[in-house]
Amino acid sequence: VCFLEDKKNSHTDKMDKLTVNNDIFFAQTIEFLKAGKQVTIPVHGYSMMPTIRNLRDSVILEGVEGGTPEGAPRRKVRTGDIVLFRFHERYLLHRIIQIRGDVAEIQGDGVAGGREHCHLDEIYAKATTILRNGTRHVNPYSTCSALKLSLWNMFSPVRRYLLAILRRLPYYKDPE
Repeated sequence: VCFLEDKKNSHTDKMDKLTVNNDIFFAQTIEFLKAGKQVTIPVHGYSMMPTIRNLRDSVILEGVEGGTPEGAPRRKVRTGDIVLFRFHERYLLHRIIQIRGDVAEIQGDGVAGGREHCHLDEIYAKATTILRNGTRHVNPYSTCSALKLSLWNMFSPVRRYLLAILRRLPYYKDPE
């Protein structure tokens, strides 16, 4: 995971990039979430495209019931939520497709095939806001976002091809 650190040197006002090991980064993130704090993280990867864009968008997370200790502010997760969870030693940010008992079926919006299954206790946070380009607040659960998601899901049989096209559009290209 990469994040920006405000390091100004005498020659330039550019931000320096600092790379941190994912296990260290997410261990600290989860501690903040368990303490009832909101955490903003940058997004790296294409699995939530077109909802969340690689290296451009960030998400604001809040702890959820399964990933927070008793007494801390907690949210319940439900179908449609974008959640941070651990799956096969990796931390992922994907959408809950279905909940059966205490197991969630989860898939990224930009994933053409496979789905993950995890216990609700392995879900640490829910995305409450998407920061488009790191600044503009977008509610991922608004009526407009839900309509866009419904349209996107209608194209699931050809999602792989649509994703290939989207990645070539300037709006979705990685920043340089």
